[in-house]
Amino acid sequence: MNLVENSEFPHKELGYVFYTHNGLCWKEKSRSVQIVYQRLRDKTGITNFRMMHGLRHHFGSTHAAKGTPLPTLQRLMRYRSTSMTMRYITILDSEIREAAEKIQKVFDSQRHEGN
Repeated sequence: MNLVENSEFPHKELGYVFYTHNGLCWKEKSRSVQIVYQRLRDKTGITNFRMMHGLRHHFGSTHAAKGTPLPTLQRLMRYRSTSMTMRYITILDSEIREAAEKIQKVFDSQRHEGN
């Protein structure tokens, strides 16, 4: 947020970074975003994806998969609770297996050291 606060953007107190060609705040509900979004949906054939909502899920899930700690991710996503952060991340079965295998290796190494 410091980037916005230290910038010369008009209306920076609102937290907007993107503006339309005529200087208006570019919000998710603005017509210009809807037009761009519809073009993307038409080109990709993806019909069941809500852009901003989907991007938040992707952002959270990607960070979680790369090991970003949950409290850090919570602050990055600007949520008040970790439970809300958890609603926005998806943990794949392969990631669960990988985590289980890591702890299994720790147990195996401790067992071998004990012998």
